[in-house]
Amino acid sequence: MIPSTTTPSSVSTAQYPWYAEVLNNSLEQGDVLKDCLEPLPPSIGGPIQVDKTPAHTVVVLTQSCDLARDGVPLVMVCPVYTFSTWVKVQKGSTKDNWQKLKNGALVHHHLLNRCTVAGLEEEHLVTDFRQAFSIPWSYARELATQPSRVRLLPPYREQLSQAFARCYMRVGLPSEVDPI
Repeated sequence: MIPSTTTPSSVSTAQYPWYAEVLNNSLEQGDVLKDCLEPLPPSIGGPIQVDKTPAHTVVVLTQSCDLARDGVPLVMVCPVYTFSTWVKVQKGSTKDNWQKLKNGALVHHHLLNRCTVAGLEEEHLVTDFRQAFSIPWSYARELATQPSRVRLLPPYREQLSQAFARCYMRVGLPSEVDPI
């Protein structure tokens, strides 16, 4: 094993930025889209309705390779909230919530770093995987035409994908491992 000359705490976000500004209408995993309306399930035989309040800021969860193919009917997205907004509805102290998020102890949530892209600055973001939903591909492409937005970069978008998978891949066992 080759020893590392840098520790994670000494690596700067300038070396490995979390976000990049997107100036075109491309759509990839990790794109942050604002003003996304959530479709409501149709009544039996009725059309799909749209929940007009509130519009969400979302992050795209669908893999970029799937988005690049023609004919992907739906795009999976997940609401993201600023940390200060998210903590208002949570129980416990800000410090407790921060540590749990940072350590990955809240399986339904994932912490994203603050955005420092000039003109698009944002505080830390928190995903809520329990509220993930799908939107039509054409609507996602429409949202991607926003004049200026950010995209989560590797390896952070892969970590987001892994956190989403971990949320839904858990297996409940009927009994615990026997003690030693």
